[in-house]
Order: sequence, then C-alpha cells, then structure tokens
Amino acid sequence: MVQSRTLVVVAGTLGFVASAFAGNTDLVADAGARLSYQGGGTYGAQGFNIADASGNNRLTIGGAVQTRFNINVRDDSVVGDTNDLTTGFENSLTRLRASGTVGTSQLGYKVQATFSDLSGGFAQIDDAYGTWDFQNGWNLKFGQFNLPVIREIMVGAEDHLGSDFSVSSVFFGQGYSQGIQAGYTGEQFRAMVAFSDGAGTANTTFESDLESDYAFSLRLEGLLMGSNWNQFNTYTSWQSESGDSVLLGGAVHWQDGGETGGTLDNEVLLYTIDASWEGPGYNLTGAFYGNTIETPGASQDNLGAMIQGGFFFNDQFEGFARYEGFFLDNTVFTNDEANFAFVGVNYYVLPETNAAKFTAQLGYALDDTDELFSTPQLSGSNNNGFLGQATDGEWAIQLQFQLVF
Repeated sequence: MVQSRTLVVVAGTLGFVASAFAGNTDLVADAGARLSYQGGGTYGAQGFNIADASGNNRLTIGGAVQTRFNINVRDDSVVGDTNDLTTGFENSLTRLRASGTVGTSQLGYKVQATFSDLSGGFAQIDDAYGTWDFQNGWNLKFGQFNLPVIREIMVGAEDHLGSDFSVSSVFFGQGYSQGIQAGYTGEQFRAMVAFSDGAGTANTTFESDLESDYAFSLRLEGLLMGSNWNQFNTYTSWQSESGDSVLLGGAVHWQDGGETGGTLDNEVLLYTIDASWEGPGYNLTGAFYGNTIETPGASQDNLGAMIQGGFFFNDQFEGFARYEGFFLDNTVFTNDEANFAFVGVNYYVLPETNAAKFTAQLGYALDDTDELFSTPQLSGSNNNGFLGQATDGEWAIQLQFQLVF
C-alpha cells in the first residue's frame, strides 16, 4: 500500500514538472542554452576558453604573474657603501586579459590590464581594441594597442627569452597608442600600417600634450624559410619544432606635433630592422634600432643594436645569451656609448610551454650607465635590474618565476 502511494506521488510530481516546462518555452530554451556550455571549455596557450554552440561567441580568459628577486651590485667608490648592494623582491608583472569574438568569428576583441610596481600596484590598460577579419588575409584593428614597429615590444612580456625586455627595445620602443591599424597576412609576407596618437601615448585623452598631431607606423615582415607565422609569437623554439624558419622584418614610425591644440612641437622618427632564425631547440635574433628626436632648439640621433640566442640542453633546460650596444648622440650625452652583456638559463617546469618557467639571469654593464638610465625612456624602470652608475662594472642578477594561466 505504501509503495503504491509513493509511486502515485512521484508520478504526479513528474507530470507537474513536465507540464510546467511544456507551458514555458522560454524556460526550456534558457535551460538548453545553459546545458550547451557544459563540458564546452578548453584550455590553451592564451587561457581558458568557452564558446556557444555556434562558435561565433567566444571568450578566452587568462593572465600572468612574474615574481623576481633582484641583486644589484655597484661600485662603492661611486655610490657609497650603503648603495653598492641593493636586493629585494618585486612582482614585476601581474596581468589579466580577456579576448574572443562577438556574434561572428570575424568580429574580435582583446582587453588586457597590467598591475605593476611602477604604477603602485594599480591597473593600467594595455590592450583595449576590437578587430575585424575580412577573411581574405586583410584585417582591421581599432582602439589601444602596441604600434607595429619594434618586434620585441610587440611580443608579450611572458614570451621573452630573458627576464625582461632588452634595454635597447625599451629605450627605442614605441609602446601602446590609440588609433587604427590595417593589416595583411599572406603565406610568406605580411604588412601592418597604423594611424595613431603617437608613440607612448597609452590611456591619454585627445587633448593631452603627450599626443602628436598625427603619427604613422608601417611594419613589413617576410618568411624567408618556413611557413608558420605563429612560431614567431615567442622567442623560444622548442626541440619538437620541425625544420628551420627565418623571419625578416623592418619598420618605420613618424610623428609630428605642435600644429593642433594641446600638442607639443616635437617630431620623432623611429626605425628598425630585425631578423630571427628558429629551429628545433635553438633560436637566434638580431635587431638594429635608430631614432631622431627634434624639439624646439634641439635635436638628437641615437642608434642601438641587440643580438641574442638560446639553446635547449634538454626539453626543460634552455641557456641564453644577449649583447646590446648603444651609440648615442654625443651632442646630448657625455658618455655616448653603452654596452651590456647577459647570460642566463630558463627551466620550464612544464616542457614546451611558458606557463610555468624559472629564469636566472646575470647582466653586466661594460660602460657608464648613469645618463642612460636617467633618460625619460628608462628612468625609474630598473629595467633588467640596473640602477645606473657613473662608471662601468655594474652587475644585475635576476631570479624570476613566471606563471601564465
């Protein structure tokens, strides 16, 4: 008797629920849409991915953390006994990003913010742009992004060979700007051209005196060997890579100001040429930089060069070395030459991915670096652990752990 009553209650409950859902198509549709996401997530190099059933609406969420211990050694006869040794931890980079597509696979977006010690731990917007893919090799980008000039600046901080951007790429680098960019990618050739507010004008309003009247950037690249553009998204080449690839690139950037409201009468010309060779377990990169900066009553011309390479001893240990040279305008700088040498090792906790990586890097300044690290480009950045001193022989050691998620 009890079992019969139980069956009647259960049957009645199920009938009520079924009739409720049958009478509410919106509820059924919503439940179906929610169920369609279950098990639909994937994880890749850019983060965690979710998408709807059509694949046209996608969201990728990721980020990175870099924690360093720095040891800086300078000449006590120049900086004093107290300042000759400087040590300490820093979170050099804490980053969150989101990217994906909306409504169609052709309409994309990316938003990235970085929390750094230099900003007092506050977030600063890096990338904030939309894209349109014409699906014939052409694409359009609009918003705030890295201008297409120096390749090392365009490659993410998480994907470099050493612990930081090279000193020369930061000094000559274009940084983020707001504008519009058109691009074309073919099998062996690609080009990018941008119209923007000018180098280093991230997060500025249109009347800011940091902006130029107009700025144009053009970058051209060609694959002399190989056919995989994605291989050059990082400076590391895994042992599993098949064959050799060679990338040759060059760029020019020009901006001018002083003819519209709020801008300064400054003119900047920046140019570069670079080449990268990547093969199974090894890589080699070289770059040449130059700029001309004209301000009212003053002008300067500076040149720089960088060469670096890496080699895997096994699938988790990679050694690397880098040389950088500056040849600065002697009418502006008393010490117009500065040279740096770096050696280091990377340990990839997870083979063939930058997701978890330990880096130990030793840097040495062969010349006086006091003036160089007092320039607007490098002042306060402690780039690669250097603080600057008025003689040669400064040492910088960085021990860094990186986590990308």
